[in-house]
Amino acid sequence: MFIERSGNGPDLVLIHGWSMNRHVWKCIKPMLENDFTLHCVDLPGHGDSDWQINGLEMSSVIAEFAAKLPEKCSMIGWSMGGQFAMEFAKHYPERVSKLLCIAATPKFVADEKWPTAMPVETFGAFSEGLAQDPQQLMQSFLKLQARGAESSRETIKILRDDVLASKAAHPEALRDGLICLAEFDGRKLLADLTVPVSFLLAEKDNLIPVTLADALIRLNADIHCQVIEGAGHAPFISHPEQTATLIKSMLHG
Repeated sequence: MFIERSGNGPDLVLIHGWSMNRHVWKCIKPMLENDFTLHCVDLPGHGDSDWQINGLEMSSVIAEFAAKLPEKCSMIGWSMGGQFAMEFAKHYPERVSKLLCIAATPKFVADEKWPTAMPVETFGAFSEGLAQDPQQLMQSFLKLQARGAESSRETIKILRDDVLASKAAHPEALRDGLICLAEFDGRKLLADLTVPVSFLLAEKDNLIPVTLADALIRLNADIHCQVIEGAGHAPFISHPEQTATLIKSMLHG
């Protein structure tokens, strides 16, 4: 697993989302490097991390985190990366100072008791699109992350030209990543977690409903939620200054 390190200060681990890599943080890295030592992870099969069969199995990723991450750190997980961060905090709470999930959710696919998530039918169509025409799906996914939000064109351009163009994710990593999103259920995890947890949500997010905030509070009244108005699924790209300020506030506070 490739981990890029930079900056000075307390250790802060950043984990990207589905299909992306560590370069998603390029807009806010300069704003955080004076406050934290950043550890920007490339998940297996993404960026500069090699792919091996079953490389994204949760237990495998958590074991590798345990071996390679600092003994004590704060963690930021974006989207799918939030699921891995939650799971690491569950297994190693003594190693996590604070957990911040950005545009992430403990359960990505909706059910009768969890309506604040992606409908099953929509997720199924997404999975079928990956199998039938991966290139077209990726183009649609980029647009979905920014559609209706402020600075949408700039966000799509950065994701396409500066993130995905650096190195595309392995096809099997994309497939297994969707399996992770479909199967992960961190609701009980969050209800029981003793690590301080914050969620940073985006008002115009087409993937993670902003109404998630109320559901999170019902899971655990100690969870702190903030919403960035006008932002889409990647607020650290469309609203880097505001996101960086909130990150510092949430992690230093």
